[in-house]
Formats: sequence, structure tokens, C-alpha cells
Amino acid sequence: MCCVSLQDVNAVGYQGPKITAEELDSYDGLTMSGALLNGHFKCSAIPELIRLVKPGGYVVMVTRHENLHLLEEYKERFIAKLDELEKDGKWKKVKIEQFDNYYMNLPGVVIVYQIC
Repeated sequence: MCCVSLQDVNAVGYQGPKITAEELDSYDGLTMSGALLNGHFKCSAIPELIRLVKPGGYVVMVTRHENLHLLEEYKERFIAKLDELEKDGKWKKVKIEQFDNYYMNLPGVVIVYQIC
């Protein structure tokens, strides 16, 4: 899982796992659950998800609904970035759907995109 963009990796001296050229466009799908929290996944890393998944593959993200609207990193930025990448033809929205009882009786949201 990439939590920062490759540009951020170089800028901040990130010491975690690096994405290799062999990994680009190599996965049929990518799932992410519970990563949209303070200090975890940055919006600048969203394009990296697309780079890892083959055309026709899927990116599936699940989180608490409130995180997208209350946390500074995501409110007004996360959904806008997803929409921007769709407008740019990078991926196509399959669904964004809220559901009950994701975590501690709080609603969750599942976000599914297909890579173009």
C-alpha cells in the first residue's frame, strides 16, 4: 500500500516500502480499508493507486463515511480528487455507496473505480 505520493517520498525522505517499476500496471485490483484516517493515507497518493492497477482492474476503498467529511486531509479534497481523475480519463466510477454499521454502529462508504 502506498500512503504518500512518489513526489512526497522524495521530498520528505520517506523510509517505507518503495514502489518498483515492475509493480506498475501489474495488479488486477487493489483494496483499501481503514486507511483513511489522520496521518495515514494522503490525497496526493490517489494517483499512485491507479498506477499500480492494470487497465480494466478495480480499486475498492472502504472507510467510515464521516472521515471523508470531518478529517482535514479528506474533506473537500478526497472526492474532488477522485472526480478529477475520472474527468481526466484515468478511471471510471463504478459506485460510491453508503451502508450501515461499518464500525461501532457508524455508517461506512464503499468506493469502487475501474482503471481505464
